[in-house]
Amino acid sequence: MKSNIIIAYLKLSKVFLSIAVAFSAFVGYSLSKNIDFTSSILLIFGVFLLSSAASAINQIQEHKTDLLMNRTKNRPIPLKIISITEAFVFSFILILVGSVLLLKLNLLCFLLGLLNVVIYNLIYTPLKYKSQLGLLVGGLVGAVPPIIGWAASGLILFPSIVYFSVFMFLWQIPHFWILLLKYKQDYKNANIKSISEYVEPERLNIIMFIWVLATSLLAFTFPYFGIISSIYSVIILVVINALIIVSFVKFLFFQKNTIQFKFANISVQAYLLAIFAIILFENI
Repeated sequence: MKSNIIIAYLKLSKVFLSIAVAFSAFVGYSLSKNIDFTSSILLIFGVFLLSSAASAINQIQEHKTDLLMNRTKNRPIPLKIISITEAFVFSFILILVGSVLLLKLNLLCFLLGLLNVVIYNLIYTPLKYKSQLGLLVGGLVGAVPPIIGWAASGLILFPSIVYFSVFMFLWQIPHFWILLLKYKQDYKNANIKSISEYVEPERLNIIMFIWVLATSLLAFTFPYFGIISSIYSVIILVVINALIIVSFVKFLFFQKNTIQFKFANISVQAYLLAIFAIILFENI
């Protein structure tokens, strides 16, 4: 029984997503080439806790619509494993501890961390039920953690972190689109606005491909901005960009099925992890 409760709270915090968010913040920090062990720990745990809190608050906000979607109906609050009050207390504790950790780094990290929670819960979550623009705001949420990481170094904004954050913004959109296409009926049931409701599938495929291509092309500017520099990293960059483009061509312009959706989702996740690995290899 106790283990079930722990698993429920891990689901409430979307633990794997929060780990990825914290990891992206650390990658942003590594670009400063001024890494300190204590600062790294404060940054990773601070961002992880705030991301977990934002995810928990999101599930509080959407506990009714979660019941309407097959993908989300088994979350802890709809199943009544965790009450709304318990989720609020949990979120408050995470925000408090996470904020203190980021404040120990500096005031800017603290403010950016709280700002991202506000954007996610007070702007993105309500907006996605009203406008397709919610998708872009969601992308912005993913672009902020690397900047928090950079801010931990105490440096001012450099082109390298700006371009990496723009890359993170662009990467979010294909990831969201895959979910929108795969769970189109779920989103319709929950009345979440989707661009697929207003754009023909063929045209949407072209838009998505152009977006993936733009993300890939932006990655090729990394050597110019000092994000990566070695010839080995450049070669790996060429290979993984070729693979992601090929995988999305197959996904977008050939028959879609469950396997294709899984493959596309794995491809986009693996692509980002490979980018992270290259950057960390170059800067740590």
